[in-house]
Amino acid sequence: MADQIADQFAFRPSGSTTAALIDLLQQITSMLQRNDYVLIVSTDFTRAFDTVRHCTLMQKMAILDLPDNIYNWIANYFEQRGHLTKIYDIISAIAFINASIIQGSVIGPPSYVVAASDLHAKSPRNSLMKYADDSYLLVGSSNICSVYEEFAHIKAWAAKNNLQLNPHKTRELIVYRRRAGSSAPLDPFLPGATRVTSMRVLGVVLSANLTMGNHLDEILSSSASSIHALRMLRSHGLGSPQLHVIARSTTLASMLYASPAWWGFTSARDKDRLEKLIGRLQRGGFLPDDGLSFADLAADADRRLFRSLVSNPSHVLSRHLPAIKTTNYNLRPRAHGFTLPEKDTCNFIPRMLFERIYC
Repeated sequence: MADQIADQFAFRPSGSTTAALIDLLQQITSMLQRNDYVLIVSTDFTRAFDTVRHCTLMQKMAILDLPDNIYNWIANYFEQRGHLTKIYDIISAIAFINASIIQGSVIGPPSYVVAASDLHAKSPRNSLMKYADDSYLLVGSSNICSVYEEFAHIKAWAAKNNLQLNPHKTRELIVYRRRAGSSAPLDPFLPGATRVTSMRVLGVVLSANLTMGNHLDEILSSSASSIHALRMLRSHGLGSPQLHVIARSTTLASMLYASPAWWGFTSARDKDRLEKLIGRLQRGGFLPDDGLSFADLAADADRRLFRSLVSNPSHVLSRHLPAIKTTNYNLRPRAHGFTLPEKDTCNFIPRMLFERIYC
């Protein structure tokens, strides 16, 4: 089962949008090493959580290595579910529910993971990253002829599982290798899809050149509104300690969202913009004067995620870790025992290995 859900980052222990973005960016940059460009196709299923058939779900549950009593309990849980309405003494007829993953229940999220576990890229040269019902298909330029077949495969899987692709949310973004000339057609590869120059992926804006300027533009715009709200709270008598707590839990948290995934792709100018925003918050009294810089805050987020990754063999990102280096020499302790990958100052895992910040 672990191999079947390796490309799913929602509703799993250690799974998160940050991990999903790290995986996506790692795969894009790896594919760019042997392709002039990588096509990202963003897909979305209409009301996915409400349309998963219980009978189809139980067929997939039956394949899992579950004890009989657990499987029978789950089957009984989904069987003959219904809804009725009562107004005073009038009770409606029962409307039986034969689809949905029963949101709000403990078993609901894992049920969707099982339901989507058999959706994968058809070609081994392509890749699929899933976060709940959001799916992102990656196809390199050398295999671009397969994009039609891959999309048809996703549509066929959706039809078989009582799901429907939302055509209005299908987007295409072409990410080019640096210094590579534009060789992709201007029109979308898929009929009905929209070609874009930047794409919002799980709350982070990706650009065609994998820079984070557009994402930071949105961060700064949102922070301006947040600072106005903080000023309003202060004008109504809220003290500095309370303002510091609110600013850290709103503005600062928004700025740091998924930072381990995108921090390595920021330019010096982008980092300076973030530091200026921190300075503005400090001068306004919304953050302590002796608070950490944004670079230090981002580094702390990197350390915490990397510690979690290397200490958990079942972490969703563990497949990206290089092999442990074995040596017979008794040298001084290293920051980590992994074989160093090819130099990469952008992606999270190579960046952490080279910076040797693990402790």
